[in-house]
Amino acid sequence: MFYVVNFEIKNPEREATFLNHLETSFQDENRCMPNSFFIVSDLDKKALYNQLRKGLENEDLLLVAEVKLPSIMGWLPASSVDWLAKKY
Repeated sequence: MFYVVNFEIKNPEREATFLNHLETSFQDENRCMPNSFFIVSDLDKKALYNQLRKGLENEDLLLVAEVKLPSIMGWLPASSVDWLAKKY
């Protein structure tokens, strides 16, 4: 499944830990914006959310959305466009 994950972590230490988790826990991910990642995962939406939510506090913000690639439209960095083109 293909997801977009958006976040705002209020504490810099938690943010560093969260980013490390995102960048090392998934085989297929791309940081498309400073606070957004594309993730491809076999986890369902609830399991992915629960995995990412670990270590965050109530003040932090997290959005996990499953998307269909044909429905995506936007202006992204070349690295993200290339990543999308190679994967899909």
